[in-house]
Amino acid sequence: MKEENKSPRKRTRSLDEEAPVRERKRARAIPAEERSREQAPKRHRTSGNEEEQRLHKKARISEKQGEVLPLISTNLPTGSAGDHLQTHLKPEKPLAQSLDSYRFHEVLGEGSFGKVMLATIQSTGQLVAVKVINKDKQHSDLVLTEKRVLQVARGSPFLCRGLAAFQTQENSYLVMEYMPGGSLASYLAKKGRLSVKETRVLAAEIICGMQYLHSHGMVHRDLKPANLLLDGEGHIKIADFGLVVENITGDKKISGRCGTRRFMAPEVLDNTAYGAAADWWSLGVILSHLMIGEHPFKQKLCKPRFAQEFLYTYFDLPKWLPSDASDLLTQLLDEDPETRLGVNGNIRDHPFFAGVNWQEIEKRQVTSQFLPLTSQGAVTDYTAEVFSFIKDNRSVSEKHLIQNLSFVNPEWKM
Repeated sequence: MKEENKSPRKRTRSLDEEAPVRERKRARAIPAEERSREQAPKRHRTSGNEEEQRLHKKARISEKQGEVLPLISTNLPTGSAGDHLQTHLKPEKPLAQSLDSYRFHEVLGEGSFGKVMLATIQSTGQLVAVKVINKDKQHSDLVLTEKRVLQVARGSPFLCRGLAAFQTQENSYLVMEYMPGGSLASYLAKKGRLSVKETRVLAAEIICGMQYLHSHGMVHRDLKPANLLLDGEGHIKIADFGLVVENITGDKKISGRCGTRRFMAPEVLDNTAYGAAADWWSLGVILSHLMIGEHPFKQKLCKPRFAQEFLYTYFDLPKWLPSDASDLLTQLLDEDPETRLGVNGNIRDHPFFAGVNWQEIEKRQVTSQFLPLTSQGAVTDYTAEVFSFIKDNRSVSEKHLIQNLSFVNPEWKM
């Protein structure tokens, strides 16, 4: 006969044992049939106020540490104290800042610092674009700059708006509106060059977005067709603010070769000080691609001495290009940043934009001359490693915390 295990069984406390004491006292006054459903042992319990203070303190600590946490689970009974806490306590972190709130589908774009993923909000089915940035590959100052630009972008319909930002131990996440039309680069690759009429509307929208950024002291530094996205109606959205520099106002300049070589202004390639004029040069190169279908300078851009070569080379525009379009490109591709159109003179007054109602453009009341050919050209051939970041849902240690990163756009209805 087997000997019975005489060791005492460890008693497990029920959730109700943690209920506030006011709930236990209230139970004495309620009818027997209700009291029979509340069979918690009568032990000492903390008061409702103490429990509320404890939970609020926990929420403050979590927010300070930048943790990504689910909703508070109070495990409180129904009744005065429980109802009060369940009504007035907010989530420790909004759902928009929880990795579990997103279902990731495919890669929309990828760079050296991270990738942009197409994701769905679990609760609503809304499509968003999420930029996943590895903290070891991107300096925190650049991530914070991009986050601030995404917040400023709320004020312009031609800038890609930020919806939220949060972080885990290894990654930073920037949630943005999803542009189903893909990039202008992918559109050009399928269709080729655009008509002057099509270009005029797109150029006007790009200018509105650029001028809004510049009015806030921000220089994009990487304007190119790949960073010009299209919404479902064919309107422009300037995106990818990872190289934006801030506080460039008045005569203030920045130095450093930064951007995409084919679209860099001469002063950037020459590694001299520059300002907002660099963006206007990039616009000239973009418009050349749109209307002519090629770069305005014919040199092979991979040559080591490309900067010095094209600085002394004049570009030839095709004779079939209308004179106002040729003059616009000539003034934007002025080698001297001080006399370049956009910095010198109001580009909206140029004859190329004669007849454009800028107020209607700014309100998106002008119908786009074309619709995107296809939806976003997402990368679908990838390995499971692409989604490895999903496993990183840990709380952020102080060492890895990026201060002031998290935000939720108050206008975003998740």
